[in-house]
Amino acid sequence: MALTTILSKTGSRFAEPFNFVFSSNLFAAGLGFLAVLLISHKLSVAQFGLFSIALSVPRALPSVITLGLDTSMTKLASSYLGRRDLHKAAEVVATTLRLRFFTATLAALLIFLTAQTVSIRIFHAPNLTPLLRIASLGVLFSSLLDYFKSVFWTYQWFKKSFFLQLAADSVKLCLILLFSVTGLLNTDVAVAAFSLAPAAGVLLGIRAIPKRPVLKTEPFRNLFLKLFSHSKWIFLAEACRNLSAVAGLFLVATFMTPKAAGIYGLASNLTYLFPILLASLKAVFLPHVARFNEKKQFEQFLKKSLNITLCAGLASIPLTFISGPVITFFFGARYNDAVPIFNALLLAYVVLTAHSSVQAALYSLNKLFLVAIVDVSRLILIAIGTYVLIPPLGLLAPPLVLLIVNLISFCFLFVYAFKVLQHKKTISAADTDLFIF
Repeated sequence: MALTTILSKTGSRFAEPFNFVFSSNLFAAGLGFLAVLLISHKLSVAQFGLFSIALSVPRALPSVITLGLDTSMTKLASSYLGRRDLHKAAEVVATTLRLRFFTATLAALLIFLTAQTVSIRIFHAPNLTPLLRIASLGVLFSSLLDYFKSVFWTYQWFKKSFFLQLAADSVKLCLILLFSVTGLLNTDVAVAAFSLAPAAGVLLGIRAIPKRPVLKTEPFRNLFLKLFSHSKWIFLAEACRNLSAVAGLFLVATFMTPKAAGIYGLASNLTYLFPILLASLKAVFLPHVARFNEKKQFEQFLKKSLNITLCAGLASIPLTFISGPVITFFFGARYNDAVPIFNALLLAYVVLTAHSSVQAALYSLNKLFLVAIVDVSRLILIAIGTYVLIPPLGLLAPPLVLLIVNLISFCFLFVYAFKVLQHKKTISAADTDLFIF
């Protein structure tokens, strides 16, 4: 069933923007998939493993170094936009931009300086050192790109957000094609192309944001305290959530061979549909829910959005039946071991899609501490479970542990969200406004 049909049947008023964001992001990511396809044919499985490990750094760290400020910015700015206070919303965006640039630059420098230590002592792969140093640039540019996309989602400029991602993925594919045709494509060049390509989206983001209300304003009084009071638990939650997504690859790279990391990295890359789905849901849900001030709105949102996330996720399950022939056709028989890993990861991400709606509601109800504790617990359970099960199960251990932990955490959050709403007769401003913990 087509995604458009699934969404329309929910009767949700945010089905249309979600469908656009998801479809456009999927198209842009398709360009990235073609780049990965070319790279997988040019590199050996072990080299592709190093490539995957290096790229996991710019994929995981940008969400960590936000300090939770992206979600805080979206929540606070959306609440001001809902009240038609455009000036304060612009102040929030300008303040978080300065903070983001500082933290992203600091993180990039830290990765560059510690690349050799991490490569040798953690991954036991000295050849990874130059790749991590190249990838440090990707941390800076990917972080800034994610920031501009969050700003556009906050203002519900979904088309502008699409063009940012399209620019990054188009440049990525063009660079890989160029170096592939000229015979210059190797691991270093592939990592460099993926790390530098987001800069194209950053340049568009700088040009697209209105200069006067956003880039030339001064932060208003107590804004820093307000943002950080809201973001400290979000930072903890999002850091653990994104580390959980790459924990499997890191543990495989640490305790198994580069070839095993290459196989797992390919399977993980093929499930990139779900990070796109989760980002699309966040883009539409969070600004929408931040404007709620009635209990009935939250209840209807949870029911309808849960229907969307489950239907969209379940619609992807048939991929498990054709994944074997597809992987063999596109990537060759040397990646056949990635088939069961891909199928297990697919099921784990199906469950994870349902988290997005519940977390958006809990964020808006300021149940930030609970969400953070759940995500911390997820990371600990995933790390321990994977470490214990890698010896008997091998590469199947990370996705199986991820599936079980995701299912448990989702059930807990969903039941908790409805219990919170049942015990509240009304939703007051104190329930949804940002406050200092």
